[in-house]
Amino acid sequence: MFNRLKNEKGMSLIEIMIVLGIIAAAAAAITTQVMKGSDQARKKQTMAAMEDIKAKVKLHKIDNGKYPQSLDEVFGEDVPKDGWNQDFHYELGGAQSGKKFDLWSDGADEDTEDDNISAWEKPKEEE
Repeated sequence: MFNRLKNEKGMSLIEIMIVLGIIAAAAAAITTQVMKGSDQARKKQTMAAMEDIKAKVKLHKIDNGKYPQSLDEVFGEDVPKDGWNQDFHYELGGAQSGKKFDLWSDGADEDTEDDNISAWEKPKEEE
């Protein structure tokens, strides 16, 4: 009987299950790292877009003598989106930042303020 098992080719069900488990664990680890990198890229894209918006809002002030009431005054229908393809928030008066205007993105989650990205705060170093 043992000779017959030695001569059989292929893998047992247990061996296949172990290999599938290893592949699933590796895929989960890779997916987690890719998602982290993707989120960091979106944050950087958002910060870059906000710097561009800030510059154009300030140029609008120089050209017109006053800050715009909305981003539509500066960009028309082509207002940039953040890294998550959401609208930026613009508020004249700067109640949150103490600046002339506030500019922020809701970040990945629109429902909470935990991940909001402000144009006036320094980017946090990622670990």
